Amino acid sequence: MHSVVGESVTVRTKEIAVKTALGAGRGRLVRECIGRALLWVLLGEAAGLVAAFFLARDASDLLYRVSPTPTDPWVLGSVTLLVFAVAGGAALMPAWLAVSEDPRDALQGDLG
Repeated sequence: MHSVVGESVTVRTKEIAVKTALGAGRGRLVRECIGRALLWVLLGEAAGLVAAFFLARDASDLLYRVSPTPTDPWVLGSVTLLVFAVAGGAALMPAWLAVSEDPRDALQGDLG
């Protein structure tokens, strides 16, 4: 997760540098980077929850002495919140590093 978010922020380094040069606040840019990453996480979690709901009955044939509960709200909710929290933590460091970089260095990176 950290490397995927880090790569997406790296690709957007010039955009972040331009926004910083134009006066955007660091907090706003960090929230924007984290928000974009968490949007994709939410879409993936929604797809995973739908798949878990429909495929749990098929997976029960593969389990020995375990009865799957595909609609158990405590399990699905806690796993969803855990993945969301981990993704937010993984997005924080690359976003903060991108915002902390000097905009001049980021925009002149291709010239040198």
